This record gives sequence, structure tokens and C-alpha cells, in this order.
Amino acid sequence: IRDRYEDDAAKLLLEARREKKNNKYKKALALYEKILKDYEYSTSAQKAGHELEETKAERNEYIETRFRELMEEAGSCERPDRWEEAVKSYEEALKLKPDDKQAREKLTHARKMASLFENMVLIPAGEFTMGSDNDEADEMPAHKVNLPDYYISKYLSLIHISEPTRPL
Repeated sequence: IRDRYEDDAAKLLLEARREKKNNKYKKALALYEKILKDYEYSTSAQKAGHELEETKAERNEYIETRFRELMEEAGSCERPDRWEEAVKSYEEALKLKPDDKQAREKLTHARKMASLFENMVLIPAGEFTMGSDNDEADEMPAHKVNLPDYYISKYLSLIHISEPTRPL
């Protein structure tokens, strides 16, 4: 019976180490805690106790590092054509640190911007001829104009301005 007890504990310890190696810290921690609870008198429990604390520290470091990476990634996506990517990165960051105020604020902003640019298209920078030498005087002279990149709505927007109504 003792050998089976030790073998079962050793198998769980190996599984916990495998999970830890694959950055599945939550599973690894649960396995270490199971060993400590269910196999407290095994030789594996002594090792699990030490590795549990070590894994907690590694998990915290992993969370901090991955959180920073995701925040930087999201920040680099804060431009009109990549707001949806920024939203995804901020959401992933918040899964790691749900109470982070800055990440939550940036996610809210990124969602607003993604929504704003959802129906916009990029007009690339370029040169065009503005005006005319043949038509109305206020269109003369024809001249070259360079415009930077800009965004414009995909859809026609009509704004009707009516004359104010006069009381009868």
C-alpha cells in the first residue's frame, strides 16, 4: 500500500512539473496542492511544498511579463487600421490582471476608436490637380495639391440644414 501511495504522489508530482514547464501554472499549482493535501506523508509532498512556492513566484513573474508584452503590443496597434487588434490585446491583458485600471481605460478607448474607424477607409497620400483654368474664376488657376493619408466614411452622409421656422 505504501508503494502505491508513493507512486501515485510521484505521478502527480511529474504531472505538476510538466504543467509548470508548459506555463500552465494554475494547473500545476492545483496539482501541488493536491499532493500536499492527499499525500502529505509522501516524499513527493516535501518536494511539492518547495516547488509550490517556487511555482507561485514564477507564475507572478510570468503574469507581469506577459501583461507588459500585451500592453506594449496593444499600444503599437493604436492606429486607425489596427484598433481591433489593440482591443484583443487589451482584453488578453485584462485576463491576466482583471483589476488593472489603466488597461481597462485603454480597452474602453480602443473599443470606441475601433467602432469609430469601423466604417472608414484609408485614402492614401497623393497629389491631385485642384481648380480649373477653363471654368469659373473662383476655380482658377489649376494647381497641384498634395494631401497626406486621411480617412473618410465608406457611406454617404447627408446633412439637411433647414431654414429656421418663423412663428405664425
